[in-house]
Parts: sequence; structure tokens; C-alpha cells
Amino acid sequence: MATRDWIGTDSGNEGDWSVAANWSGASVPITGDIVRFLTGSQSVVAGKDQSGVNLLELIVTAGYSGDIGSSTGKMEIGATTLSYQGRGNAWFDVSTGSFNYDSVYIQGGVAGRRLYLTGNIAAAHIMEGFVTFESGTVTEAWLESAGTQLDVPQVTITDASFTTLHVLSGTLAQNGSSTISTLHILKGTVTSQEGTTTNVAMRGGLFIKNSPTTVADLKMYLGSCDASQDDRAKTFTDIETHVGMMLNLQNTPDNVVVTNAIKIVGGRDNIKARTLSTTGI
Repeated sequence: MATRDWIGTDSGNEGDWSVAANWSGASVPITGDIVRFLTGSQSVVAGKDQSGVNLLELIVTAGYSGDIGSSTGKMEIGATTLSYQGRGNAWFDVSTGSFNYDSVYIQGGVAGRRLYLTGNIAAAHIMEGFVTFESGTVTEAWLESAGTQLDVPQVTITDASFTTLHVLSGTLAQNGSSTISTLHILKGTVTSQEGTTTNVAMRGGLFIKNSPTTVADLKMYLGSCDASQDDRAKTFTDIETHVGMMLNLQNTPDNVVVTNAIKIVGGRDNIKARTLSTTGI
């Protein structure tokens, strides 16, 4: 195992990952190495197919402002841990190799710059910055704020699938054919524009349900769920409400369907619907 720091400025080979002179120790990173992008602005523009390499750690610090890969040429590499605080754009793709990202930590970024991820991820912690999950499977992820920082995570899901997603801060936009099996919302805003969210538990925050798909189970202890902003038909199979929540099922065409009677433990006066079938207290 060795630690390799990106230099990237070898004359005539600037930005080529596969050139040894672009790395500290004059050696291209191999499986088990730690790779660090510490300073500078030289982007990675060549040698991006490293799909046979599985790093121990891939670290991009706030001191690095270059891009890594591009939308048409992603950085294909595996890593046990990916830590990203970079100030440029980055495209990481682990789907072409036989590796996953076991742990991803994202805390950084600036407006207009974004991290794009493709492939399977075991655990992702997004504490700050702009992130897009393009495809692949994420087993568990957290949107959370780190201490007193002012910038909260802003996450977009296009065609990725999440098993469990915890939103404790920030904003999440769900698009494309993405799926979320279980969504927990404590704070922040989740807008489901497209895709499917199966189970939702709310203890705060805002869930905007625009996607014309089915939520199998919605439990509302606190927070707000708004299904009124989009005129497309949508369905909730089971809903349970408690004191302190707000639920709006009243869109213009009146085509929000609740399959089973709403179980009202509390909060009856905070439900908006043209027709309402309820059980419980």
C-alpha cells in the first residue's frame, strides 16, 4: 500500500491519470493504494479507465479545484472509501469494474460544481455540496448537516435505486426511473417528481409527491406531505397521521387516490381532501 498524491502537470501529458510522472513517487496508483487530490487545478482528462483498480481510499480535498473526468468520459475506478470535498466537477463510475464504494463521504463543493456518482454504494453520507446519483444501487444514505456549516446537501437522483434513505437536512430531488424503498424524513425537502418511493416515514420536513406512482405506506408523525402541486394521478395505499402533521391530497383534477381508509391517530383537521375515508381515533 502506498499514498499517491496527484500532481498532473507532466509536460505533454498534463491531466493523464495513467502517466507515472503525474503522481508523487512517480508511480501510477494500483489496488490498495491511497489516492489524494490535495491542491491545484489540473483536471484529470485522460487515462480515466482504471476499472481494474480498487483503491483503499480516494480523497479529494477542498484545496483541489480541478475536474475529475467529464460527462462523456467518467473516471472509472473502485475505492473502499471515497471522501469528496473538491471545488470542481467530478464524475466517478464504479459500474464498469467488479468493485463497489463501501463508504462515501461528501462534505464540500461550490455552487455550479457537482459530484456525479454511478455504480453501487454500500453507505453514503452527504453533509454538504451538490451531488447527483446517476445510476446504480445505494444500500443506505444520509443527507445530514455537519455542525454549524451554512451549506446543506443538495442531492439529485436520476436513475439510481436506494434501499434506505434518511433526509436529516437539505434538499432531495427524485427524477427519472429512480426508486427509494424506504424514505425517512426528519428535516429538509424531498420532491418526488418522477420515479417511485415505496415507504415514507415523516418526523418533520416536507415531502412533495408529484410523481404519478404509488406510495405503499405513508406514516406522518410530524412534517408536511403535499400531493396537490401536480395534476397527474397518484396513489397512496396506506396512510397513518398523527398530531402535528399536515397532509394535502387535494389537487385540481381530484385524482389522488387513497386505497385504504386513512388511519387517523391525530391531526384530522390538518388533512385536505375532497373525499375522506378514515379509521382510528
